[in-house]
Amino acid sequence: KQHTNPRNSMSNYDFIIIGFYFAFMLLIGWVFRKHGKDTSDYFRGGGAMTWWMVGASSFVQTFTAWTFVGLAGAIYSRGSVVSWVFITNIAGTTTCMLFTAGKFRRLRVITWIEGLRERYGNSSEQFYAYFNLLMGFVYGGTGLYVLAVFMSAIFGFSLSTTIITVGIIVTIMSASGGVWAATASDFVQALIVMAVICATAILVLVHPEVGGISGFIDKVPDTHFNWGFDVSDSIFILWLVMGVLNSIFNMNSLSGGAARMIVVKDEKSAVKSLFIPLIGFMFMPFLAFIPSLAAVFLFPNINDLY
Repeated sequence: KQHTNPRNSMSNYDFIIIGFYFAFMLLIGWVFRKHGKDTSDYFRGGGAMTWWMVGASSFVQTFTAWTFVGLAGAIYSRGSVVSWVFITNIAGTTTCMLFTAGKFRRLRVITWIEGLRERYGNSSEQFYAYFNLLMGFVYGGTGLYVLAVFMSAIFGFSLSTTIITVGIIVTIMSASGGVWAATASDFVQALIVMAVICATAILVLVHPEVGGISGFIDKVPDTHFNWGFDVSDSIFILWLVMGVLNSIFNMNSLSGGAARMIVVKDEKSAVKSLFIPLIGFMFMPFLAFIPSLAAVFLFPNINDLY
């Protein structure tokens, strides 16, 4: 096997862009620091956020570094069936729009854990407060590690340097600007992610070795479009159903997607904010998975390359 150093293919312009992006994230925290006049401003934006900012934040938070690393690898090896992970979000988002978004906004709480206390009492509040504090370290650490693996493979950065640098930047931005900074950065990242996904999908499809949409469909192995080809029908159907139920429970949970409803300015805005992730879940997963499926026939022996 031949191994190449990714840094050899990067120019100074690439490093400038990465540095500018990190600096921009820090700047967002500094710009929004004045919005945190009290706890309500800091934790829920004073309940005055616009629906399009919250909607973009809800959508982009479903895309992580794992989406373009672990999930991409699963699609390469298992096929388009893995896209069900994102398609199920349509069910969760729709039920939240129809039944719970407005109700969660009417809670008039500052944090979701406060709503949990009003509904289930102090004991439940304390349990979930400490539980989520501990799990926050697990989720945050896992997210940083996956991102570091991605950056190491693509840019040649060391794992420890990436984890420390990104961790410091995210902490400073969130601590200084509160939910305003976090939501604003999500909105910017949503624009970047959507632009990159669309541009990459188009560039892959117009590649001479792909041959457009028809060539793409013809060249991807049939097994990668055949859902449930290697499991029993009962297990496959159970997996599909559980994916939908998981999405519905998550999107309508105070500790999940519904927690974002308390930051918008009114009930109507809470419902409107969900149109952005709903439309995104209908189209973006299919565009995001095109490069992984094309790699199946463009790089059939990818393990020998890396």
